[in-house]
Amino acid sequence: MARILYIVHRFWPYQGGSEQLYFEMARRAAAHGHEVTVFTTDAWDIEHLTSRKKSRLDVLEESVDDVRIRRFRVRHLPRQQSLMRWLSRLPVRSFRQLLGYPYILVPGLTAACITSNEKFDLVHAGVFPHTALVASAYLYCRRHRVPLVCEPLLNLGEFHSAVNNPHFLGAEQLWLLERADAIITITGFESDVLIEKGIDGGKISVASPGVSIEGIAGGNGDAFRQRHAIDGPIVLQVSTQTFDKGSVHTVEALKLLWERGWTVNLVLIGQVLTDFSAYIAAQPADIRKRIVMLDYVGAQEKKDAYAACDVFVMPSRADAFGIVYLEAWAYAKPVLAAAAGGVPRVVEDGHNGLLVPFGDTYMLAEYIAKLLREPAIGKRLGHNGAKSLKERYRWAQCAERVLNVYERLLSARAS
Repeated sequence: MARILYIVHRFWPYQGGSEQLYFEMARRAAAHGHEVTVFTTDAWDIEHLTSRKKSRLDVLEESVDDVRIRRFRVRHLPRQQSLMRWLSRLPVRSFRQLLGYPYILVPGLTAACITSNEKFDLVHAGVFPHTALVASAYLYCRRHRVPLVCEPLLNLGEFHSAVNNPHFLGAEQLWLLERADAIITITGFESDVLIEKGIDGGKISVASPGVSIEGIAGGNGDAFRQRHAIDGPIVLQVSTQTFDKGSVHTVEALKLLWERGWTVNLVLIGQVLTDFSAYIAAQPADIRKRIVMLDYVGAQEKKDAYAACDVFVMPSRADAFGIVYLEAWAYAKPVLAAAAGGVPRVVEDGHNGLLVPFGDTYMLAEYIAKLLREPAIGKRLGHNGAKSLKERYRWAQCAERVLNVYERLLSARAS
């Protein structure tokens, strides 16, 4: 069995999409008999990566499910972004990769990769745009002559700009991908874009994430409604609440319906970023009181919300996949998503969900109204979604594909 190092910007116990994905891979690799370590940051709020005012985790070392976790402090210097932006323009590749956008500073993690003599047999790193983490992994692999697996989770946005997204497919990101021994993508769209950018398709494997149906089951919709004094239809969005996730457009779509006399309720679950907090604060009081904002919640509260909702919405342009769609399908709920990134390879328009152009609040409002007015359509979409989940999106399938990549690389290294 091998010693495997994972490097990612956030990890357990946070339960965002990329965090869930890396946690499932790590714990399943450990269950397979590998010795697993994770290098990550101490960020709890994602905005802690760039702001000392946001929440972080105090525990720097712990273990869960036989996975050893080492968290490294994110540092915040005076005028840090300006300084790092200037340094990253110098003609030194390591400066561009370690100090470039999004200008986060985790010196302990980078130092551990560059100077540590702790031996790993393989490193699995991500995710972009946090290029410094993948660059640190590359430096470790080059120093110790071990294979690098990169899983970038490309949130490429709207199709018209996807292949030219500078934060995910800039020169430095492509340079690192070219030197990775294997690349794991989570949709065929992601693979297609990388091949179009000149990456060798022979080293790309698709391993879509999944959901444990047993783990997500057990929601109590009636209890959720009673707890929050909700009567009538519920539209639910579970995501980081920010513009790029479509949170603003969801509220604007509901405002259109409320103006028409609909009595639908809006529930938002997930960490609230600064931009969305300011947007909500600027709304009239009668709009704010119609929205149930729960921020980050525990697992049972989220299950109860899925069970209670009539329509699930996340019209995001910042998702490579969208595990929350799978979670909604576990409750056979109809989902609404944006036609951006890898999402259309997951949510098939008219079959297991409906797609809207990112930012089209009028179309989003019409689709919500249609699903509430004609529940048979939502029932069909939700049924097809549940079928897609059972047939295609299970963690065991994802882990098998990833572990096969590891075994191929480790066997080649041994020989």
